Amino acid sequence: MKKNSLTHILTALVLFAAGTVLLLKNIGVISWEIKQIIVANYPYLLLIIGILIFLKSLKVPFGSAIFAGFFLLLLSCLLVGDRLGFCSFHLYDAGELWPAIIIFAALRMLF
Repeated sequence: MKKNSLTHILTALVLFAAGTVLLLKNIGVISWEIKQIIVANYPYLLLIIGILIFLKSLKVPFGSAIFAGFFLLLLSCLLVGDRLGFCSFHLYDAGELWPAIIIFAALRMLF
């Protein structure tokens, strides 16, 4: 049996779910109302993926994977906060997170 990494398994599961939803839509089993569910809940999926990437990147020396995990965690936490009413943040506001690059550079210099 081929040993798969967590990233490959997660990617395969997301592709499988997307293909299943599209197939069920095409044969008339579900309607596009599922889109509303996906739009409302994608920040939680991003949060889980961000946590997994961040935790996986802690096993290796400080590199770009830890930044990807940190950025995805930051983005998803803000999106979840918007869904819960704690703040006002939307995906198109992601450009406002550019100072995270400075923070990452500073942390990389320290560690």
